[in-house]
Amino acid sequence: MGDYNYSVELVKFARLNKDGTMPTPKDWTHTDKNGVTQNHSGGIVGGAGPFNLTALLTVNKAKLKVSLNGIVEEKDIDFTAAVSKGAVTVDEAVTAINGANFATNTLTASKTAAGNLKIVSTKALVEEFEDFEIIAASDTKGLHKALGVDIEWIAAKDVKSVKFDPETETGSSVKLDGGRGTVAEVKEPDTVKDIKITFQDTEDNPAVEVIVAGFDYDAATGRTFPPAMNAVNSGFACKAFAKLFAAGTSQKTSYTAVKASVFPNCQGIFGSAENAAGAWNAPTYTATAVDSAASNLPSFFKRKLTTGQFALVQEV
Repeated sequence: MGDYNYSVELVKFARLNKDGTMPTPKDWTHTDKNGVTQNHSGGIVGGAGPFNLTALLTVNKAKLKVSLNGIVEEKDIDFTAAVSKGAVTVDEAVTAINGANFATNTLTASKTAAGNLKIVSTKALVEEFEDFEIIAASDTKGLHKALGVDIEWIAAKDVKSVKFDPETETGSSVKLDGGRGTVAEVKEPDTVKDIKITFQDTEDNPAVEVIVAGFDYDAATGRTFPPAMNAVNSGFACKAFAKLFAAGTSQKTSYTAVKASVFPNCQGIFGSAENAAGAWNAPTYTATAVDSAASNLPSFFKRKLTTGQFALVQEV
């Protein structure tokens, strides 16, 4: 007997890296149907420098905080060796970060071929699905933002529905008509242009609005501002998880596995919302998913996760 999808369990969103790749713990590979190894770029990729850290450093140091599946590690990054604190190079940042020895999450910093700062964790087991983040540190200096490596996966835990629709382009056709109707026809195949995704949430989640729809959120005042009408929002990646159950009657907690669907390159806009008497408002967001040339990935891919693998990314 097969597995059967039941509901949507969890959806997560994160901004794309500075080079347009999908943020993952590290680079990863898969072997395609022709036996060819496909390489996929990931990690967390920041800016190309130079970085002005003058206002962030205390005795030449600032803190960097990383998280892999909720396992948080924070270290002092020592930039003493940097020649100019107002113009720290990528190479100097790489040396400083690697010198901090993030042993728990096995962090390694490097410089990409394009000259960007890149940070990976080699500890990940299911690399394309695990949450690797670099978030605000306890010193609130914002080193992660100054380096351009501020990546956080935002969870929508009460999503009502996620709908995926391929948008197709009809192939052209040429007919040869005779006296008694069409005698021959040549038709080009229909092609898929992109995937339209519609998310319907049950809660008002400003963090999701910021990533998906490009909103500006002021946490201190609670104000939320939409982008300008012609503004282009930065891209984001999306991971949606649905529980799988075996045939027959099951307890809700006795799912056999989880199907994860990943959209590595999305562009979103804010959608519809309705406030009606005696009814709940369920915000809707729409996005378009296309192939990710930067990560060498199609518009979406899927993988079945064991319950143990899902536990790595499941929100408490």
